[in-house]
Amino acid sequence: MRVTGRRADGSRFEQDVEPREAPLAAIDHLWARARIADLEDEFRASHSDAARRQIVELSIRHTVLTRLTAFVVVDDQVVNVQRTRRTVVQPVEMPAEWQMGPMASGVGKWFNAPTGGGPQPTRAMGRMPAVKAQASVPLRLMEQLTRRPAVDDPATPAEREQVTRALEGFLRAFTECRDGGGSPDALERARRELLRALGETLAIATAVPRLQAFLRGAAVEMVTALAAGAASPALFARHARALQQARDEARAVLGGGSAPAGSFWESSI
Repeated sequence: MRVTGRRADGSRFEQDVEPREAPLAAIDHLWARARIADLEDEFRASHSDAARRQIVELSIRHTVLTRLTAFVVVDDQVVNVQRTRRTVVQPVEMPAEWQMGPMASGVGKWFNAPTGGGPQPTRAMGRMPAVKAQASVPLRLMEQLTRRPAVDDPATPAEREQVTRALEGFLRAFTECRDGGGSPDALERARRELLRALGETLAIATAVPRLQAFLRGAAVEMVTALAAGAASPALFARHARALQQARDEARAVLGGGSAPAGSFWESSI
């Protein structure tokens, strides 16, 4: 197999190697993680069944946890052979910022039944007070419990304006670097600024999966290549189509498009 590439100084690298199988399971695992990450970006953008099947297949084959799979460990050892049950009373603290009124506590006692046909053994039980004690929930906790999830909240005009400015700034930095007049530091600052703006408005961030994938993948590759002096027009041309799709997707959302909010997975990341 012939391996070719380009060094940081622009010179060509070329070497013939003989492929052989390496007995390192970590190589398979690392490759599977990287491949699944790419497939999950594709699935978030297209929701294709082919990407879903590949994610599940690679996850099972290489034991990599994904958003579509989970692994359950089953222990065959039986600890409680007699299958008897026992009740364990575990005292716990009251929840923070909750208050309970006084409650009467009674101690149950067993009484000996008289010999002969007397009443059966009875147990004296503690009784609840006539007025039931009520748990009072703090107001701010109740507001948090009843408030709609943040992912359903629409983006405000100020948030849309902030993301729009950051997006246009990143596009300008990309164009300047492509034309040879920009710097990798400027492109990296623009990338981080756009990620920060998206992180502050979940409603927009979960609706632009292509832009999220581009900023965390292709943009990082271009910044690294620029910093090493190995960037070429072919590199920018290779990512131009993906950037155009991400830009169109973001502009549609920022313009008031009805892009659906993401699922719990997109919200969590």
